[in-house]
Formats: sequence, C-alpha cells, structure tokens
Amino acid sequence: MKLEKIRQATPEEVATIQSTSDLTPMSQVLAMGDSSAVWRIANELDPFHFGPNTSNSQKYLFLWGLQNLLRGSGSTEVYFNVAVANEQFRNIVEHLGAEPTSREPELRYKIKL
Repeated sequence: MKLEKIRQATPEEVATIQSTSDLTPMSQVLAMGDSSAVWRIANELDPFHFGPNTSNSQKYLFLWGLQNLLRGSGSTEVYFNVAVANEQFRNIVEHLGAEPTSREPELRYKIKL
C-alpha cells in the first residue's frame, strides 16, 4: 500500500474545518487524503498554582500581568486549562477575554493578546 504524502492543506480544505478549529496566526493545517490536523506553536500557562489565601482580585491581577508580559513579547495568544468546576476562576478568565477552545470534561481557554 502506497501512502499519500502529508502536505499543507489547500485553502479549500482549510475552509471546510475553519468553523470547528481554533485557527490562529501560529496555525498550519496539514492534510493527507481527506484527513487533516491543525498544527500550532502555542504559548501555554498551565497549570496555575494559587495559594490558599489568594483572593480573586489577586488572581485577576496576576493573569492580567501575565497577559501584558506575553503581549509585550510579541505573543498573539496564550492557552491554559481551567477545571470546569472552578467557576470563580472561569469567570475571571472570561472577564479578561478568554474563550473556551475545547469541550468537556475540561475547558481549554485562550486569550487573544
């Protein structure tokens, strides 16, 4: 059996997955036959570790500061995970502009910088 080569997807192939994929400036779509995958080089902050006495406002300021640090270094987005059950932290990251990029059981977020 001769395998097809993996190649960069055509614009038409990219268009078919664009609405269900998290395509960013750091993404490329690779294809082989009728299969494709999104390849991205991603900045990631994961996991976060907060002390037991860390207030929500301190968490907010910490994430805000990290956002600015990464933005200043030329990053265009950052990925991180937040447990679905951690509604307080989810509210903080969503207030800062994060959008979920995955589904259950854990939500994955990114912030456009």
